[in-house]
Amino acid sequence: MARNVAALMARGELDQMQLAALSLVAQKAISNVVNGRNGCRIDILAAIAYALGVAPSLLLMPPEMLPTGIRNLD
Repeated sequence: MARNVAALMARGELDQMQLAALSLVAQKAISNVVNGRNGCRIDILAAIAYALGVAPSLLLMPPEMLPTGIRNLD
């Protein structure tokens, strides 16, 4: 999930503070997700996905299973 979120942030040219503002999720929680720390509550996952414009399930997929347009971001 961390890799997918980071790749989508890069695609949207978003930093953690911007994603936090768009998703209404604390920047610390965004940092934890991007750095693979701790678990992620489903509401945070959904808010991040919505802010990034993707379905929450895409954030959970292994990178090799992502649709091509997302898989080739990094």
